[in-house]
Amino acid sequence: MTIIELFPWLLAIASGILAVPILRSMGLASTWAVCSAIAIVVEVRLMFLVASRHILEVLGKRRMDRGRAAAIKRKYHSLDWAKQSRSGGVVFYGCMVCGNFLSANVRKPTHCACGNIKLCGATSMPEIRDQERVRVFSEG
Repeated sequence: MTIIELFPWLLAIASGILAVPILRSMGLASTWAVCSAIAIVVEVRLMFLVASRHILEVLGKRRMDRGRAAAIKRKYHSLDWAKQSRSGGVVFYGCMVCGNFLSANVRKPTHCACGNIKLCGATSMPEIRDQERVRVFSEG
């Protein structure tokens, strides 16, 4: 386990350990102080769990909304259309393997992260390994 995965537990246990002397100084018996500290550990862990789920849900929803908005503006085409089209419009190649998007208008040779799509800078003609896993689209 990484420190990030252990952080909620460390936070909960630390709060429980700190609660025992505070409760003892308030005049609570040792047994009640330990029982209360255990309850505090459980409560802190549950609060962290609920808060983290809520944060992840909100972030995921924002990401989906951005993805939908971008997908609405795209016009998808066949790979043959992209090779023949030199209309001056911006054409993008989307790799379905690694998820990278490459603009066809590049000056330097470039490729996606997995190497499925390679574009040479001068002609912007694509070299594609697996054509089934490439999507071609233009914005508009």
